[in-house]
Amino acid sequence: MRLVALTLLAPIVVLATEIAVLIGVAHLIGLGPALLILAATTALGVVLTVRAAPRAWQGLRNAVSGDASAIAGTTDTTLWLVAALLLAVPGFVTDVAGAILLLRPVRRLVRARIAGAVARRVDPTVAGRLFGPRTVRAHRTDDTQNDSGTVVDGEIIDV
Repeated sequence: MRLVALTLLAPIVVLATEIAVLIGVAHLIGLGPALLILAATTALGVVLTVRAAPRAWQGLRNAVSGDASAIAGTTDTTLWLVAALLLAVPGFVTDVAGAILLLRPVRRLVRARIAGAVARRVDPTVAGRLFGPRTVRAHRTDDTQNDSGTVVDGEIIDV
């Protein structure tokens, strides 16, 4: 029930925030320049969306068909598409969010967060197919060394 309420409330909050920021920016630089900036970023967002949408769709089709090499790139391309869509929506707040998401390190961070959230909620095999093998960090203490003291590389396989 909370999720439904948040889902219904989020667009209202975003719209109110965008209007307030537009009024503030228009007060600072004037209404004409503010609207010109919004038009330019919206046009840029539309161009990027048209460019990214076919790649995202093709990556999704390849991922669904089982092409494991396409899956990791599909997430990044989808995030690029989300960034372009945020730029295409008229508003300064969504423009800033879209511009930040266009940065590769930010997309990498968001992808890792999404992968972690999905891995906690779905079968590990499905998460592995979507985001590739998981990496696990382990720290060795003195009492956990094996007899030879060598480190053995391995992979975690969830059954």
